[in-house]
Amino acid sequence: MARVISLPATGILVLLFGCGLLAFVAAAWMVVLPMAVAPYLLALVNRRSELRADAHAADLGFAHPLAGVLHTMRAHEEASYAAAGPQARRTGGLAKLLSSHPDYADRLQHLQPYLDGRPPR
Repeated sequence: MARVISLPATGILVLLFGCGLLAFVAAAWMVVLPMAVAPYLLALVNRRSELRADAHAADLGFAHPLAGVLHTMRAHEEASYAAAGPQARRTGGLAKLLSSHPDYADRLQHLQPYLDGRPPR
C-alpha cells in the first residue's frame, strides 16, 4: 500500500516544487528585465526630448544660430579625437544607446528642413 501511495505523492511533490520554481524564475525575470531595459529607454526618451527642444528652438527662429553652434561643437569634438591620435576611443553602439543626447550629425539632420526654409509639419 505504501508503494502505491508513495509514487503519486512523489509525483505531486515534484510537480509542486517545479511549479514553485517556475513561478520564482518568472517573478525574478519580471524584476530583472525592466531593470536591464530601463537605462536604454530613459536614454531614448532623453534623446527624443533633445530633438524636440531643437525643433522648438528652430520654430522660434533660432535654427541658423543653433546649427552654427552644433557645427562648432562637432568640429571641436573631431579636433579632440584627431589630437588624441588613433588610440582615441570613439563611442560604440552601446555607448550611443546609453547617451542622453543625440550626436551632432543627427541633430543637424533634424534641423536641415528648418535651414532650407521648409519646416516639417
